[in-house]
Amino acid sequence: MQIALFIGRSINVVNNYIKDPLHYGTEKLSGRPSLLSDRDKWNIVRKASNAVTSCAKIKSNLDLNVSSEAVTFSDEKNFNCDGPDGYRSYWHDLRKQPLRFSRRNLKGGVCMVWVVISSVGRVKLCFVSKRMDGAEYRICLRRNLTRFWHRNRHHNFIFMQDGAPCHRARRTIIRLEDRRIPFLDWPACSRNMNFIENVWGYIVHKIYEGNKSYDNVAQLKKAIVATWLTVDQ
Repeated sequence: MQIALFIGRSINVVNNYIKDPLHYGTEKLSGRPSLLSDRDKWNIVRKASNAVTSCAKIKSNLDLNVSSEAVTFSDEKNFNCDGPDGYRSYWHDLRKQPLRFSRRNLKGGVCMVWVVISSVGRVKLCFVSKRMDGAEYRICLRRNLTRFWHRNRHHNFIFMQDGAPCHRARRTIIRLEDRRIPFLDWPACSRNMNFIENVWGYIVHKIYEGNKSYDNVAQLKKAIVATWLTVDQ
């Protein structure tokens, strides 16, 4: 107990070290070994940095014998009529110039978008309210995701959604389970490793190119839909 308190570690850690000090910390982690070498991972970073390139293209260009086709990624984002809404989280190489300049301007109208991407194509874009609740989210799932899932059930997809309250709602989880849609356990406050971040960066760059702004939300939605249809599948 005193040793654990002194070094700031748990009693279990101390006991495990005392039992076998020569082999402590040398046990290999369990799980499937990585199919990618360190060189492959470095080449992927170089290809994907500061570019809007699909996983399929990177895989083809690097001749990788791996697959990212098992996961469908979903996310929501706010768009503003007056310009980028302070958005700063798309992936890019910090050694290179960013694809756009962000500014925060909340004078214009705002709309929120929910989308899903997969290896077999895009799911229909859905405009939702700024404070989407569980009931509205389940409508999006029923009108968009459920139909897509049934058409592509032979792909054995798994659904990715973040830890937003409307996603974690009990009725939402029950609905996914009833429709036999498996989903990833996405812990709260986890790193945002959603591939859609790159898609958001591409859409923002396109619709606000040249500091473009929009007179109303209808114009903004039209531009978002048109750009969404150009996203590489």
